[in-house]
Amino acid sequence: MFQQKRYLLMAAFLSMCCSGCSRAPSVDILGSFFPAWMLCISTGVVCASVTRWLLVRSRLEKHITFPILFYPGVAVTIACLLWLALFR
Repeated sequence: MFQQKRYLLMAAFLSMCCSGCSRAPSVDILGSFFPAWMLCISTGVVCASVTRWLLVRSRLEKHITFPILFYPGVAVTIACLLWLALFR
């Protein structure tokens, strides 16, 4: 009796571990599949660059205290928002 419950519990545990690996999100671009996270982070970096350009052009960048933390934060925020909006 105890052996049967043990096998049942082990089978349930293994099925829960394997259920998360069902599909890796990828995007087809010109016949080549790219991971979705790569597209999100590259879009985030481009948007952070555009943000910097807009802030420099409007002379507001001098008001940013820690730009070395601000621009990567902008890139990560945009990348995560794109991931949530498009792939989740």
